[in-house]
Amino acid sequence: VAQDGDELPGGLPLTERLEHAFAARVADLPDATRLVLLVAALSDRDATGEIVQAAAAVAGTPLDLDAAEPAVEAALIDLGVDSIRFRHPLVRSAVRQSAGVQQRRRVHEALAATLDADPDRRVWHRAALMSGTHEDLAHELEEAGARARRRGAIDVAVTALRRAVQLSAPGHRARRMFAAAELAYERGRPDIAGAMLREIERLDLEPLDVARARFLSELLDARALTDRSRVADLIAIAEQAGSEGDRELHHNLLWIAAARTWWASPDPDTRQLIVDAANRVGPPAAADPRLVSIHAYADPVANAPKILACLRDAADSGVTGAAPAG
Repeated sequence: VAQDGDELPGGLPLTERLEHAFAARVADLPDATRLVLLVAALSDRDATGEIVQAAAAVAGTPLDLDAAEPAVEAALIDLGVDSIRFRHPLVRSAVRQSAGVQQRRRVHEALAATLDADPDRRVWHRAALMSGTHEDLAHELEEAGARARRRGAIDVAVTALRRAVQLSAPGHRARRMFAAAELAYERGRPDIAGAMLREIERLDLEPLDVARARFLSELLDARALTDRSRVADLIAIAEQAGSEGDRELHHNLLWIAAARTWWASPDPDTRQLIVDAANRVGPPAAADPRLVSIHAYADPVANAPKILACLRDAADSGVTGAAPAG
C-alpha cells in the first residue's frame, strides 16, 4: 500500500497526484457547485444551512442543495440533510488551492456574516487572510482565547492569542505575546513558547517586561543555578519587578533563584545572597505559601523552625494556593 509521499509513475508524490486529480474534477463542475464546495472547504463546520447561506451571499443569488448535486455525482462530497462532507481530505485542499485570495476572503466574510450568534467562530472567519494591524480583531481574538481557556480548550486559546499578536497594534503586542508564550508553556509546548520569547526579546521592553521575559526564559531553561553572578542577576531582576509594583513576579523570580540554587548545593556566599534576598522580601507567613517556600529553599536548616510554624498555621487556617499576600 502506498503511503503519503510515495511516488507514482510521473515523479509526483501520491498525495500531490491525487490533489491534482481532484482539482481537475472540481474544475469541470458548474460555477455554483464550485462556490458551494469552496464555502464548505473554508468553513470550520459541515453545517449545510450555513454553507448554502454563505454561498448564496457570495453569489448574490439564491442557492439550494441542488447546487451541490454535481459534486455528489462526481464522488467529491457526501451530502446529507444537515451536512456537506468531503470524501477525502485532499478534495478540501484542492478546492482551497483552486481559489484566489480575494475569493477566499469574500467567502470568509460571508461565513462570518452568518455567525452573529457564535462570536468565537465569527472572529476566526473575520480574521482569516487579514494582515497588518487590526486591533479590533486582535481584541476579539484575545477574548475568544480567554473563553477557550475557561472551557479547557488550551490549544485553541494559544492559537487565538498567536493570531491576535499578528494583528495587534504595537501598544498591545508585547502583552499578548507574553500571554501566548506563558499559555503555550503551560500547555507543554516549549517550542511555541520559545519562539514567542525570541520575538519578545527583539522588542524595546520596559523594565517590568524585561523581568517577565527573564521569568519565561528561566521556565524554559530549568537548570540548577550554579553561577553566583547569574544568581545575583536573577535576584536583581526580581527586586526590580517588585520595585515596579509586580509583587507576584518578584516572588516568582525569587522562588526560581532560591529553588534552583538549592538544587546545586550552593557555596556559602551564594546561599547568603538568597538568604539576604528572602529576608528583604519579608518574613515567611502562612498566608503567603510562595514566600514560605522561598525561605525554606534559601536556608532549609536554619529556617526550619519558622517554616514548620508557618506550615502548622497554614494547616490550621486552611490556607491554600501560592498567590502573594497584599
